[in-house]
Amino acid sequence: GRDVDVRHAGVAGLDELRAAAQELGVRLMACDSGLRMAAVAPGSLLPGVEASGIPAFLSAVGAGQIVSL
Repeated sequence: GRDVDVRHAGVAGLDELRAAAQELGVRLMACDSGLRMAAVAPGSLLPGVEASGIPAFLSAVGAGQIVSL
C-alpha cells in the first residue's frame, strides 16, 4: 500500500508519525460519526486514539493547531 511505498522511499510512515506525535503529547482523536459511517467500532481503534464528537474535538483544540489525516 501507499504507506509501504512511503517508508520504502525513506520517509516516515503513519506508524512512525503516530508514535512521534504521541511522544510529543499530541491528543489523537477519531470522529465518532465517521467511525459509525465506516462501521468501525471505537474499541478497535489503536491504543491512544479516542473516539470523539465534533463539540468535544473543538473544545480540545481550543486555540491549538489541527492536523487531519
